[in-house]
Amino acid sequence: MRAQASLLAASAVTAVVLGTAAAVTHSASQPEQTSQPQSAPPTTPPAPSASSSPSAEPVVSKPSHRYTSVMIEGRGPVAPLSDGMREDLGTLAEQEGEPLDEILQRFYGVQEFETLANDLEADPDSGYVDAAWRKNTTAAPWIRFTRKPGTALLNRIEAEAPVSLEVQWGAPLTTRALVRLSNTIFGAVSDYPGVATAVGGPQSDGSIQVLYRVKSGATVNPARLKRQALKAGAKVSPTGDVPVKVHLVEDPKLRAVLD
Repeated sequence: MRAQASLLAASAVTAVVLGTAAAVTHSASQPEQTSQPQSAPPTTPPAPSASSSPSAEPVVSKPSHRYTSVMIEGRGPVAPLSDGMREDLGTLAEQEGEPLDEILQRFYGVQEFETLANDLEADPDSGYVDAAWRKNTTAAPWIRFTRKPGTALLNRIEAEAPVSLEVQWGAPLTTRALVRLSNTIFGAVSDYPGVATAVGGPQSDGSIQVLYRVKSGATVNPARLKRQALKAGAKVSPTGDVPVKVHLVEDPKLRAVLD
């Protein structure tokens, strides 16, 4: 069985942090209507004044990632929350054991954020790589690029983003190049002699991870498997090598996960 999972699609930015909460994730083919809270939560930061603009100097990268970044205080409008989305978030609140008000506050602005990420992903000149919604109300969503966005793009992000977010840059590959690289590495693992099942794809930190299960009675040399996968990936990479971390992990229980 081949099952590739990609975290890069802008329409799946919530999936990066939600995991199994499928009710509030989107698919490119059948997007759900994810409106937002009827009114802004009391703790929503006030919009910056009209004279404010993105900082000219980037903030030093946080230890949690290797990218250069700058915080942008978004001031875009947020649409009301639909009944369907409120019901989905109510289910999520029960699953996670959190008050509904906190869940509503956490996802305040997620639809507008996804729209912005989708637009940036569709622009081949933006250098867009990936995006993810916030894990909690004290964290910030982020959008990642290969190079530092220009002033016009930073101003646009500030004007359209519904909440404060982190703009990161310094990724070696665009989303299209990374997806192609990941597809090739995934295919090399799944088709390797002795591999029964594989699942994986790009991760939110910019790496590629593929889990695989070896067929009963077969033997797979992990070092040889990785060498072949990296060799295949280098052939399709625009840099001529594999400029991201690749994790190939044997998982004997993978069948139980997929069944």
